[in-house]
Amino acid sequence: MRDLLSTGGDLDKVTRARPAAVRMESGSIYFRKDAHWLPEYEDELVAFDKGTHDDQVDVTSYAARCLVETFAEDESEPFIIGI
Repeated sequence: MRDLLSTGGDLDKVTRARPAAVRMESGSIYFRKDAHWLPEYEDELVAFDKGTHDDQVDVTSYAARCLVETFAEDESEPFIIGI
């Protein structure tokens, strides 16, 4: 059985979110434009770290970390997540 990846709980939320944000800005993470949940999700991402909700940001940060550490052997290679 594979060990669970640390959530990065020793880091603040902004620091944990930074790797996912960088990948989104570079186009390595993208979302389907027709996803019914996308507007609300984008609102939360844009409002982070001054908004009232950040649960989706937390999950996005952890998911990006898990996927990168699981599948990306060479960080110089593009890593694309399509949801």
